[in-house]
Order: sequence, then C-alpha cells, then structure tokens
Amino acid sequence: MDDPKPKRTYKDTIFRSYFSTPIHLSGLHRHITGIHIPPEQITINTLKHVFFSLSRNDISYLAGKRYMVLQEAQSTLNQNIPLRMLVYVTLLYRKLLRRTDFFSEKRIPLPVPEFYEFYCGPKDQPPESTLRLSESFPKDIPFAPPLELVVTRFNIRYNEDIRKCCRLLQYKPLRDYSYFIYDTQRRIKAGEPLGRALAHTMEYCVGHDIMKDFLSEHEQEVVDMYSMSWRERAFREAAMKDGREEGREEGRKEGRKEGREEGREEGLKEGREEGREETRKNTALGMLRDKMDPEKIMKYTSLSPECIAELAKTL
Repeated sequence: MDDPKPKRTYKDTIFRSYFSTPIHLSGLHRHITGIHIPPEQITINTLKHVFFSLSRNDISYLAGKRYMVLQEAQSTLNQNIPLRMLVYVTLLYRKLLRRTDFFSEKRIPLPVPEFYEFYCGPKDQPPESTLRLSESFPKDIPFAPPLELVVTRFNIRYNEDIRKCCRLLQYKPLRDYSYFIYDTQRRIKAGEPLGRALAHTMEYCVGHDIMKDFLSEHEQEVVDMYSMSWRERAFREAAMKDGREEGREEGRKEGRKEGREEGREEGLKEGREEGREETRKNTALGMLRDKMDPEKIMKYTSLSPECIAELAKTL
C-alpha cells in the first residue's frame, strides 16, 4: 500500500503551485496594473509559518525594486483579509531590511505594496471591490484613522459569458485556473465523488489545453492538494462544531481545555491522512467503474497494482 503522506510539509494550494512562476506572475501583474515587469525581475518571497506551523500566505513577490505584491486566493468571503495582509507585509518588510536599517537617520527606500485577493467562491460578488483595514476600526472616532490598508478583491469565478467575467479572466492562465475550479465543483454538485470529479476535470482540461502542462506534470499532486483542501474544510467545520459542544459542556473545567485542544489537533492530523487514502481509493473506484485503463488509474492515484486489483474485486 502506498504511503499517503503529503509531499510537502505545508498545506499547499493549487493556486499557489500554479502561479508561483515568474512568467505567470509577470503576466498577472501586467493585467492588473498595466505595468510590465519582465519575468527575470520577479523575485518570489512568499512567507512560511505565519499563523500556524503548516500555513503561509499564498504568494508574495518583488516586482523589480519598486513593487511588493501580496496575493491571496479565497473560496470563502473573509472580511479580515486586510488584517492578514498587514501582518504579512510587516514581516516581508522586516525580512527585506537589515537590522541596522531601523536605526539609520537616512530615509530607507521601500517598494510600494500592492494587495490583491482572488475570490473564486459560490457567492455573488462584483467583478472588483475593495476591503479596507479601517472598516474594522470603531466608527465614531473624531479623526481620520492614521493607518489604512486597501485590498482589491477580484471575483474570478468562471462564467461562460466572458462579458460577465472579471477583466482579469482575459489572462489565459487565470481563466484556465478559474475554469478548473468551476468544472470540478460543477461535477461534485452533480453528484460525482470528489476523486472521480477531479479525474474527469483533469482529463477534459488536458485535452482542451486548459492548464495542460501543469496538470500533466503534477497530476497526483493536484489530487492531493485539492482533496486535502476540501476535506480539511469539512473536518474543521466538524471539529469546530464538536469544540463548541464540548465548550458548553465543559467550559468551566479548565483542566481539560489543553487536552481537548491537543485531541482536536491530533484528530485533524489523522483526518488528513485518512482523507488522502480514502480519496485515492474513491478515485480509483470511480475510474474502474468508468472502465479506464489501469495504468492511468495508477498514474492518477499512486496506488499499487495490488491495491487497485483488490478494489476491482469489490465492484
């Protein structure tokens, strides 16, 4: 049986993996701002381990020496993105500067920060909107807030009518990513199991030149990344519900608080491992039902021939 351990020590995302190339970032920045920065002047400086040991910001990079760009992909509407961006940009500036720079009397030149969120969730949103850090401040203060941070949110949800899409979907790599997410979710809503939906979407996309090179090179990684994200979301929701119920029942028993937290963390870890294994087997079962070639099934799932043969016996 194949070892279902993740190939990375952090929670990766398809968005980050697909767009973390200077060529894609150069093109995306040009479509957002109209400013062309050659790929060779793109320096990726994405942070690791910001809020949790397995978490990091999606993508950040220096565009030449003039711009520092922070990008987040979201499938849910999060009103705290400006606050998160504030933490990220502070750490990035700190990483960029030498310790002695903070005590220099001479003004230190800094790259201009840019903050973008790419929303690809189910809720209706305008093509472009803004989120402001000041919206989190009290409303009745008698002076203008001395600190502001503005995030531009782009709704990149796919629509077959290009006229109803965000302008950024004119950029093919972003349009391809949007379609990949759209088609996978469409198949899941139609009743296909997650693994089979992913396999069918990837097969269609590769055959129609949609993220073709990326999907061909990273087939199993894409299954792992998407499945982990999907199952973590469901598991976290269940864990939060359980945690609230436990909290009501045992809220006064402080001695058990640490134990519950450790239990949830351990459960989350075990859930990830079990979820990956279950997803691979479900993917294989769906492909077997569709009478797909065993070689392709092994390629998509990384399961052994023996495991696939055992699954075939259950049909």
